[in-house]
Amino acid sequence: MSEATAQTPDVAPPNNRGVDFNRVLGVLNLMIAAGVTLAWYRVGGNDYLDGEGIVLTMLLAAQIQFALFVERRRRDPFVIVVCFILVLYYSLRV
Repeated sequence: MSEATAQTPDVAPPNNRGVDFNRVLGVLNLMIAAGVTLAWYRVGGNDYLDGEGIVLTMLLAAQIQFALFVERRRRDPFVIVVCFILVLYYSLRV
């Protein structure tokens, strides 16, 4: 075995050209959380949404941010898929 072969890593280094989907989901999650809060603040409550629903939406956004933070340290595609579903389906339902 030559030295060049022994020194090459088994895993290719990450490509710095691409966009990290984790960061995209994190920014999108924060934008949706801020938008929901601002819309509720400007329009106010109604029969379907009150302050408790906004608090629960903010808790969901915080949990998604925490999951994305943990996923950034230990890469797991399943966590990205779950966060994708949570952000685009559940967060937008409010």
